[in-house]
Amino acid sequence: MKIMNLRTFQSSLLLILLLGGTAGAGPTGLLGVQLVNPTINFVGNGPTDVTYDGVNYNIDSTALRVTFYDGGAAESVTSGDVILTAAINALGLLSGGTFSISGTVTDSVTSTLYSGVLLSGTINDYGMLNLGSTDLSDFILTATAGSLQMLFDTVGSTVGAVMALEASTFFGSFAQGWTAKLAKGDIGAIIALTEPVTIWLLMFGLALLAIIRLFFTYRSRKALLKPRETGFIK
Repeated sequence: MKIMNLRTFQSSLLLILLLGGTAGAGPTGLLGVQLVNPTINFVGNGPTDVTYDGVNYNIDSTALRVTFYDGGAAESVTSGDVILTAAINALGLLSGGTFSISGTVTDSVTSTLYSGVLLSGTINDYGMLNLGSTDLSDFILTATAGSLQMLFDTVGSTVGAVMALEASTFFGSFAQGWTAKLAKGDIGAIIALTEPVTIWLLMFGLALLAIIRLFFTYRSRKALLKPRETGFIK
């Protein structure tokens, strides 16, 4: 029987564990998005801010405030709108999507007026957590345009969204359509992703690699000692 080279086997196993551990959470959990300023706060007006029609996960909410700085004031947004459309199939797999935030807001510190499309771009990943009548959802987004984009570029063009979905009929699956009355949360720059599952998988993988190394080392030493013990060499 042909035995795979130890180093090749270890590399392959570690790659599988890393790829599996960093996959998107999808409909089974959250991504663990954490935000820093600038952030855009939004709260919907209902009666149906969120819909899933078997093809697209749609969010239509209202941008209310922008916080430009840590400890700074939350500046009011007029005519604010938040639109997010994620293409998700019945298995919960994301194939793409876009988002757009519009309105008018003034940074009172610099007296700078921002209007029109404030921030827009594409959807990279999403997470969902079914908690009953109020579910949670988060997204990893890439900002590609908008009058606020330059502010987000100072901390990275990757942004995130975290939100609560009130009066939700989501029951943990995209196999059927569902809705939610209100969508409220924040969109902002990402500082970190909390992925305990990935950390545990990596630790498990390293422990498994150590066991495999010991096994191969023991087997190799046994093979080297065998000719001396039997008195002949193959």
